[in-house]
Amino acid sequence: MDLAYSFLRDNDTYSVHISKGHFTVIEECTSTMLSLCKEVSTEHSEWIPPYFCLTEQQARDVGAKLGREVCPYCIRFLYGWKKDGTVL
Repeated sequence: MDLAYSFLRDNDTYSVHISKGHFTVIEECTSTMLSLCKEVSTEHSEWIPPYFCLTEQQARDVGAKLGREVCPYCIRFLYGWKKDGTVL
């Protein structure tokens, strides 16, 4: 299954984070309970509706569009980098 990415906004800090999941057979997707950076859970955040179930390239485009609103660690993970700067 291909990876799917969704954007969510932290209810406390209002920062935007990215969650990873998989596309399902019925044109939907799953999602992990934590953001890519492991700092925000889906229980304490809200999905950003137009940015749900995106391909990797679409998620990169949205990340570039939203700019500094998006957690820099989530962006690094999206591009294959760990928090310490090494490649995944």
